[in-house]
Amino acid sequence: LQKRDRLSFTCDINGVPHRFSFGYVGHHNVINCLSAIAVGIRYGLTAEQIQKGFDRFSPSSNRMQVEEAGGMVLINDSYNANEEAFEAAMDYLVNRADGRKVVVAGDMYELGEFSGELHEKTGRKAAALGVDLFVTFGEFSGNYAEGYREGGGRECVIYSGKDELTEGLKNLLKTGDTVLFKASRGVQLEEVFLKLKEHLNK
Repeated sequence: LQKRDRLSFTCDINGVPHRFSFGYVGHHNVINCLSAIAVGIRYGLTAEQIQKGFDRFSPSSNRMQVEEAGGMVLINDSYNANEEAFEAAMDYLVNRADGRKVVVAGDMYELGEFSGELHEKTGRKAAALGVDLFVTFGEFSGNYAEGYREGGGRECVIYSGKDELTEGLKNLLKTGDTVLFKASRGVQLEEVFLKLKEHLNK
């Protein structure tokens, strides 16, 4: 888990390759690291000093938090959500998972007049990426489900609220699953993540 959930990449600095690692998963974070490296080099830092900065970085809670429980891998990324962030998290999920790939999705807030369309688009993207089970609740759950089904998704389940979702997941999930929890902060989807983890660890 430790090795698998840490970024590792090579960056050429003045023609010399340097190996860096970063403890915040997701390929999209390589771009963030490269930006930090560029700034560091501009201000005279060595590759070793930049790596020490990466080592000291501690992400906010509920951001790509990866844990094992009950023979499953649970990924809590419920700090915030928009279309691009959701896609990046799902990309990590499908590359991380050995078994069934599961998404637990809550609403993405503050998307304005395009909210329904963007939730549908995210559902279609989940299907295109090969998500095996898409579980959702909330105001835009129907939009998620419509997009996922239109995209050829395998299985979609809608719940009316977080309590029903929590209980439902106990029956839906199986040993070997990798499960991504993703929603905007206001949804407080981490409550479901924590209750499920507690149940699996009994």
